[in-house]
Amino acid sequence: MNEKLGQLISILREQSDEIAQLNMDYAVERTLVTGVMSLLSARGLLLDVDFDEIASIGSTAGNSRFSTLLQSRIESLRTEAVA
Repeated sequence: MNEKLGQLISILREQSDEIAQLNMDYAVERTLVTGVMSLLSARGLLLDVDFDEIASIGSTAGNSRFSTLLQSRIESLRTEAVA
């Protein structure tokens, strides 16, 4: 019983660590994308960038789900920056 409980605790710790890393990755990604968008906006280039290419390039490179999520985040940031 103690062995199974120890295994369960170990699994929960691993999952907790992985969730914490995913949260950190998302925070870093959002900060990076926000910084890029701010710089583009400050230089008046925000409307000159073809953001629709991000998903197609990402899916060609291998991870279409990630590129689609990134594109939607950029689109929401772009909408906020233009408004």
